[in-house]
Amino acid sequence: MSNAVPPGRSRRTEEASAALRREIEHGRFREALHLPGERQLAELLHVSRTTLRRALAGLVGEDLLVQRQGMGTFITRHRAHTELPRQCLPYPADGFELGAAVTGWRELGREVFRPTAEEAMMLAVPPTESVLRLSRIALIDEVPAALEHAAVPSRFLPDTSFPGTVVMAALAARGILPVRTMHRLRISPLGNSDADRLGLPPQGLAVSVHSLFLLADGRCCAFTRSLVRPDRFDAVFETRSSVRSRERA
Repeated sequence: MSNAVPPGRSRRTEEASAALRREIEHGRFREALHLPGERQLAELLHVSRTTLRRALAGLVGEDLLVQRQGMGTFITRHRAHTELPRQCLPYPADGFELGAAVTGWRELGREVFRPTAEEAMMLAVPPTESVLRLSRIALIDEVPAALEHAAVPSRFLPDTSFPGTVVMAALAARGILPVRTMHRLRISPLGNSDADRLGLPPQGLAVSVHSLFLLADGRCCAFTRSLVRPDRFDAVFETRSSVRSRERA
């Protein structure tokens, strides 16, 4: 059997890829489905960040990992266990996508307040419990494509200083993973402020997406409200029958 290293990849990169693959298959990151940052991973594997990035790129090519800009690196499946459904991925990728790759995010603000009536109802929290709100804009080549408002009960995210702008990634880092999501889509008129942020005319229309992220015990760990420019919206859905066929005797 040949031990040749693929062109463009050093033996050290191959060894790092193999080591990280073993860690994943043995369930090292099973609870989070989200890999640590580059510095921590490089220290774990005793390699440079350059070698680590090449190793990660190889595992992305094997469909073992997926990378989202501004969000991090996520595990798509555990080969030593059962394959995970797409709905278990700890980022809001199921249900709808933007019609082109997001090139960046701009945070508009994060704050902790009492929930609004809508947030209290969607998150099933009492009006006395605080929630974290984070608002951000998705950019495609520096052009606003979508506006997202996320709300998370503070009991799930007590520390608001998490890096980045992705509450789902912050939840995943704490081992909090939704197993089911529910989406409501409709066409909504834009207020002046939202229209200005998205670069659309006042009272223009946008695709409104309300999403609930549910844990295995039925609790809602996050509620997001997104407004997507119609020219940047692309939807793909999968439905599965819950009725199993039965053979008659």
